[in-house]
Amino acid sequence: MTTPYRQLTQGQRYQIEAGLRAKESQASIAKQVGVHPSTISREVRRNRPENIYKAICATQESYVRRVGARKFCKPIAWLSHHLAIWLKHGMSPEQIAHRLKQEKPDQAVSHEWIYRFIAT
Repeated sequence: MTTPYRQLTQGQRYQIEAGLRAKESQASIAKQVGVHPSTISREVRRNRPENIYKAICATQESYVRRVGARKFCKPIAWLSHHLAIWLKHGMSPEQIAHRLKQEKPDQAVSHEWIYRFIAT
C-alpha cells in the first residue's frame, strides 16, 4: 500500500536541515522525517540555491511555486461563462475537458475540476 502524497511541513524541513548539517545521508534523514528518500533528494535539489539548504528559504520557495502553479491560475470568469453555455447545450464535463485540451491547452481543465466547479 502506498501512502498519499503530502507537502513537507516546516518541522520536517528543519529536520532535513539539521540532518544535512550533521552530514547524515539522505536515506537516514528520510527515515527520521518519515518520507521516501527521493523526497529528500528532490527537496534538497529544488531548495539549495547556494549549496546550503535552509528550511525557512525552502518553505518560502515552496509557497512561491505553489501559488504560481497552473491550477491556481485558472481563468475562472472565462471558464464559468463558457461552462454554463456548454452545459446548457448538453455537453458533458468529459466532452468540455477534451474540447478545451484541444482548442485552448493553456486554459484546459480536467473533467474532475469541472465537476467540482459545478458542485460549488
